[in-house]
Amino acid sequence: PIYQFFRGRLLFMEHRTGEAVATLEAVLNEAKIPGMAQISEWPNFEHAFFWDILLGKMRMLQWPQVTHYAHMLANESRWSRAFCTYLEAISIYAIDPQSDEILALLSHLPKLTKQVAGRSIPMEKFVAERAKNV
Repeated sequence: PIYQFFRGRLLFMEHRTGEAVATLEAVLNEAKIPGMAQISEWPNFEHAFFWDILLGKMRMLQWPQVTHYAHMLANESRWSRAFCTYLEAISIYAIDPQSDEILALLSHLPKLTKQVAGRSIPMEKFVAERAKNV
């Protein structure tokens, strides 16, 4: 799976987004076959796949899939939950600007920010400020 992951990254760099996403999704689908290496045994590696697929789907403007992967990352990963929740909210906005779910996500967002050594993470601070302005 790791070779396919880097193959997908290479395809992204060559601006072949559709092929890159297809490669990454194929690896995730193969991992569900019994006897194959289970990517889910390494959650951070699986989340890297989700992140790259999310970025690819975002480039291709496939907002429902972006919402799906952003929701999975926000709930499952230990990465920036505030930023993933923000991505989920903006992808829902791209689908339906009048959705009530957007305000629910953005109102919950400031509670998700982290601090490291007493300082806030700049990207999380940015999305928290953006959420306050909505």
